Amino acid sequence: MAEVLADHINQPQFVPLLRRFLYDEINLDLETPSVDILLDECPRFVGTISVYHSAIAHFYAPSDLCGAGGMYQEHIRSNLDWRSKYVRYDTMFIEVDAELDGMLGMAIGHALLFFSFKFRGRKYSCALVHWLTLLDQPDEDTEMWVVQPEFEGNGCRTLSIIHLDCVARAAHLLPVYGSCFLPEDFHFADSLDLFRAYFVNTYIDHHSNEFLQ
Repeated sequence: MAEVLADHINQPQFVPLLRRFLYDEINLDLETPSVDILLDECPRFVGTISVYHSAIAHFYAPSDLCGAGGMYQEHIRSNLDWRSKYVRYDTMFIEVDAELDGMLGMAIGHALLFFSFKFRGRKYSCALVHWLTLLDQPDEDTEMWVVQPEFEGNGCRTLSIIHLDCVARAAHLLPVYGSCFLPEDFHFADSLDLFRAYFVNTYIDHHSNEFLQ
């Protein structure tokens, strides 16, 4: 059940977000989004939810000669117990506006959960994501875009449930370091959680460099 899963992943907003996601799905013709209505008006979900520790993104990258015919695939992981040692939540590019090119049509999401379920005879493959907000312009020195983790007014993460069809590929982020040294006991598994801002690495491969122009 959704409530049990919410407790397991320690995300109390999961159930309300799922209800609002379903409202949007069954009311595609309405102009009023679920965020503007009362939660009681959203459908309730009672059923089985399947959880996955990774998703596979397929994309076409003709400029990278290492791919078979330009086709690539990569795993995007969301695992509470990666290699039985630590948490791993990858970041990914999410298409938010197909009419805009490059990074302007994308958002960055932190993949907190991959899951699927059936509702009214239709199967949904989804992700629970924590959004990272894009700054207006790329950084002047590195020419890389910069994103910041987004939070609500109460300090909680800004979360959403999205279709996996919106995911373009994995994103590689680099912390924007300050002037202080990191603690000696800093663990790399916390790298995507503890910094105030991140560079979107356009140099991780050929496709990313073209993809984000």
